Amino acid sequence: MQIIRYIFACLFLLIFVVGCVQEQPKVQEPSPPDVLALKRKNVKLRRANEDLQRENIVLKDRVATLTDRERKLSKKLADQEFELGQLRQQVDSLADLPAERDRYKKQAEKLKADVIRLELELRQYKRSSSPAEETPAKSEKEQ
Repeated sequence: MQIIRYIFACLFLLIFVVGCVQEQPKVQEPSPPDVLALKRKNVKLRRANEDLQRENIVLKDRVATLTDRERKLSKKLADQEFELGQLRQQVDSLADLPAERDRYKKQAEKLKADVIRLELELRQYKRSSSPAEETPAKSEKEQ
């Protein structure tokens, strides 16, 4: 029973609302000279719209080429950064070579000086030991 009352209340409300709908205001038609001016303006606006659409297509193509170019440049930049990193590592590993070369030169000079000194000592030793050794050796031979 309550459902029926509810349904009637909803129907009554709908009928009341439908009766309250306002009429749409009538559009006033412009006078004939205004119609021609509006038609001309409409044609101009359509042409401008078509021009803008063409320009939009051209700009989209440019954006697409720029995106492709940006991708290529990014790859090239990454390659260059990698190569730069490799070169930096080489420079870092070769940076100490002049100092190391100088150390080896000093060490070589020191070793040369040691060789010369030892050769002199060897000659002196041979000179001093030769006459002494020859004398006992001769005396043994003579016997």
